[in-house]
Amino acid sequence: MSTSDGIKSTDWEIILEYTADVVNASAAGCDDTLLLNRLFKKLEVLEQMYGRLPSILATRADFLDDEKQSISLLKEAYVSACEINDLKNQTFISNSLTEAYLEDLIDLNLAKYWLNVFADDLKLYSDDYLIESYEELEGELLQQIEDAEPSGLEP
Repeated sequence: MSTSDGIKSTDWEIILEYTADVVNASAAGCDDTLLLNRLFKKLEVLEQMYGRLPSILATRADFLDDEKQSISLLKEAYVSACEINDLKNQTFISNSLTEAYLEDLIDLNLAKYWLNVFADDLKLYSDDYLIESYEELEGELLQQIEDAEPSGLEP
């Protein structure tokens, strides 16, 4: 079995292990710098082996501190997923882009755009997690739009 974009499962399992290590260290309040470096180095090795595939790009984006660089990688990953008809990655990445614009960069127009893309992608590939995520993001977007509208009351 391999990832939806063709990375052998034996190669990808180490990435899953490394990402879990980073998440666990971060959750425990530990310095995760060395673990992040290890993850990024392994992603570079996989990129040399397989090319700039969506799984590699999106995983790197998930662990970057620079939000603009992360968005750029996610967009590249999305285009790559579309080019190879990788519906699974396409849907997960449009989910990530919606979250990024809604929760990190706070750009409601782009959040709405990516939520619509996410909705279209869900028609092609979905699971319970993605459906629940869509519903939460839609509710969050509607709430933020409502909060951003003037109430009509004088201060």
